[in-house]
Amino acid sequence: MYLFFPLLFLPFVSLQLIDDEKIDFDENEVKCLVCKKCITDIEVEIAKVPSAKKMPKDFRIDGEGNIGEPNIEYRRSETFLVDVMENICNKMDNALKAKHKETGELMLFTLSVNGDKLNPLINDIDLLDDSGLGDNPKTYCEEMMDKYDDEIVELFKVENHNLVEKFCSTRTKLCHAHGEIKEEL
Repeated sequence: MYLFFPLLFLPFVSLQLIDDEKIDFDENEVKCLVCKKCITDIEVEIAKVPSAKKMPKDFRIDGEGNIGEPNIEYRRSETFLVDVMENICNKMDNALKAKHKETGELMLFTLSVNGDKLNPLINDIDLLDDSGLGDNPKTYCEEMMDKYDDEIVELFKVENHNLVEKFCSTRTKLCHAHGEIKEEL
């Protein structure tokens, strides 16, 4: 039932497809967009967990049977981050190419949010012809998570700003600061 709900709106959404403006995505551009979407989606998952939720920094038991103090945020723990990273690529299964109506920014767009709600940004974007998307964005996501898993965990262990820029442009160079794209993943 939940998966069916967004499909009801697909005929109406498809009216927004831009056919006269063929925009080809090359492989490197898709990798850059996948990187941006993954990092943004991880930030969203972290924001869902209250900062007050804590967990022990280490699990050593002292002589009295006490476990370490709950002194780190659960959402910044390696346990939580690895779990999020293992599941984040599943969101790429239904990623579509889109262009923001106002800014003209190219992006990967998912029709549903949390699997049951239509993405509220649907009115702000135009869906583009998906024939040139190449390999599945999920594949690129999985490759990126495998290659950069340690860097992603370290990046998110502390609260940072501009993570998309820091990770996708500075650390991995999948994207360049001014929209240029790196040659390889």
